[in-house]
Amino acid sequence: MAMKILSGRKRKNEESPEWLLTYSDMVTLLLTFFVLLYSYSKVDLEKFQKIVESFRRALAMTSVEPVTVPQVLDNDKAPPGISDEELYNKLRGLIQKEGLAGKVTVSSERRGIVIRLEEQVFFDLGKSELRPEALPVLQKIGAVLREIPDRELRVEGHTDDLPINTLLYPSNWELSAARAGAVVRYFITDCGLRPWRFEIVGCGEFRPAYPNTNPHWRQLNRRVEIVIKEGGATKDENG
Repeated sequence: MAMKILSGRKRKNEESPEWLLTYSDMVTLLLTFFVLLYSYSKVDLEKFQKIVESFRRALAMTSVEPVTVPQVLDNDKAPPGISDEELYNKLRGLIQKEGLAGKVTVSSERRGIVIRLEEQVFFDLGKSELRPEALPVLQKIGAVLREIPDRELRVEGHTDDLPINTLLYPSNWELSAARAGAVVRYFITDCGLRPWRFEIVGCGEFRPAYPNTNPHWRQLNRRVEIVIKEGGATKDENG
């Protein structure tokens, strides 16, 4: 009997070569693979919808206690929403409380809330370096500006009509822009305000608050103005 079985196997192998069996197995596997791919492509959306529905049911049956996450404020991040009237009154109260009359004034204008910094307090004549006594004043103003992180700030430098011609400041354009830049730099580096909120403008002597006809009015024309614009500040966020 053993001889017959061996003989039968030999005849079968002669009729069906081994490579043909391997080939047929491979074709079968490929066919199975493509059938699986086709079936998944047909029901993928349906499976996804079922998964979403199961998550919805699980969440509906689960009671989750609300967790209060402590709010970490950036240096100039605070809840926005203060009105122009509230801001104006806050700044006026700051000036009165801190004895800043004669150093800082505030007004409500069409272009926004305007804070005026008088030159004699903040700068020496013909220079753009902040005087030491100006720094505590800017700190107090910066603290208020941190409470309105959604507002853009236009900082303008102004001079009188007396000409200047130095290596650093060939004209009043350069002097006025440098003074505005010094104020903005302090707000950013020492008060933590975001740089993308600011716009620096040097106006020279061409936008006087008073006629340049006497020394007192010339002194009042030498100033830096911080214009708090209406509406929200936008970041090219990156910036």
